[in-house]
Amino acid sequence: MVHAGYCGYWWELYRTVTEVAPTKTLLMDDDLGDLIRVSEQIAGTAEVIGIDSTPMVQFLIQAQDCYYGTGSALPVANPVLDLLLTRVRLALTERERTNSSPSLASEAELPELTAPYDPSPAPPKPFEFADITKPPFINGKQKPFLTQAEHNILTALAKAGPRGLTKDELDKQSGHTESRKYLRKLAKDPDWASVILFPEQKGRGGYRLRIS
Repeated sequence: MVHAGYCGYWWELYRTVTEVAPTKTLLMDDDLGDLIRVSEQIAGTAEVIGIDSTPMVQFLIQAQDCYYGTGSALPVANPVLDLLLTRVRLALTERERTNSSPSLASEAELPELTAPYDPSPAPPKPFEFADITKPPFINGKQKPFLTQAEHNILTALAKAGPRGLTKDELDKQSGHTESRKYLRKLAKDPDWASVILFPEQKGRGGYRLRIS
């Protein structure tokens, strides 16, 4: 929904376009493009508040034809269009005046005041290692930098989701035939062991990462 000032802004854009039209082609012109965008917003707003937007739609069709090179005549802002803009401006001005009073504002219009506030911080992600140039974090703890091979293997598991990968799938998607050895080496660290899950561990799935 646009505000009342858009109607005056529309006229400023229209004057800008008509001033440059005699000396400049309007095909894909930025000024005409801006005018079209504002016209679309005003037409949509008119329909929402119950005002027939036909005059603006007719103007839009001609303006778009001129913008895309399928028409040669610049649309004219006639008195009918001026009346539409005036009606939209008055309706929006009244709506803005009414909604500016807290006593008249509905609960739906003020979700930020009625939404419950949760002071508890969000739990840290089990793992964060997307950027190989930064140290990984496991359960909120910073760990030593990963090698390229370790990063490739963990990234393949992260993309696989909770079902995980078989040995062959992991080797293929990570590009490392000894991927299991890298995982078991990492899992010697208790923090890594808490997020790296192996097929023999409880639960269905292949080699995978704990995601929550």
